[in-house]
Amino acid sequence: MTRIPERDRTRPVRHRPPPVPYVPRVDDDELTRRRLGHVRTVVLGRHVLLVQCLGVVLAQEGYEVRSVLFPSPADPLPSPSSVMRARARTALLVVDLDAELDEAVRLVSGLAAEGTHVAVLTGSRDRARWGRCLRHGAGAAISMDEPMAVLLDALALLSRGLPAIDRTARDELVALAAADEETVHGGRVRLGLLTRRERTVLALLCEGLTVSEISRREVVAEGTVRTQVKSILAKLQVSSQLAAVALAKRAGGQEGRPRQ
Repeated sequence: MTRIPERDRTRPVRHRPPPVPYVPRVDDDELTRRRLGHVRTVVLGRHVLLVQCLGVVLAQEGYEVRSVLFPSPADPLPSPSSVMRARARTALLVVDLDAELDEAVRLVSGLAAEGTHVAVLTGSRDRARWGRCLRHGAGAAISMDEPMAVLLDALALLSRGLPAIDRTARDELVALAAADEETVHGGRVRLGLLTRRERTVLALLCEGLTVSEISRREVVAEGTVRTQVKSILAKLQVSSQLAAVALAKRAGGQEGRPRQ
């Protein structure tokens, strides 16, 4: 008989509760329909654990699931043609729209053109980015802040070829995307007005360097750098260095990188 140490006798014994079995949200008839109909869904993303967990849940919901894991963050998203090999009716794209918007839109557009119903699951809270995905063919854009039920409902509707988002809400998001794209285009035009030297200074500002640090790094007078910064702000039509950096990162992409 195992003796309990004296110091542990007063502690309550805690038992770990048994795991709660997953209960599908659909009835038996719907599960049968999906399984007999081979409603195939492909889950795409970079995060192995998240993709696998979503696959398990969708399999319990009756879907025939295929998982496609993306390469490392340094590599681009796969081409639509490579994803189409899964021959899925619906696709769940798990992506960071704040970091990979253009590539995500390219993938969504390609899949939608082939008749795949695409739902985008993202941690981004930028609704204009959601709208851009919808504008290019996504059937739903879902925040990771939403409960699982919202995602499952959207996929269920898409698998039947039904709209997964209210038309008014969709139109609002698409309008936000259009306005945002116009702003980005205007920013790119203004970035094109910068001289090569001003581009270098802006890139260093995007790296987080101060005017004094840029002066020392580039071996130029601090007053010269300040003059260049003033010219940058004037050409970009912004009032602060922070606003210039934000515009460069949003509209320029390349401006936020080190000098070429």
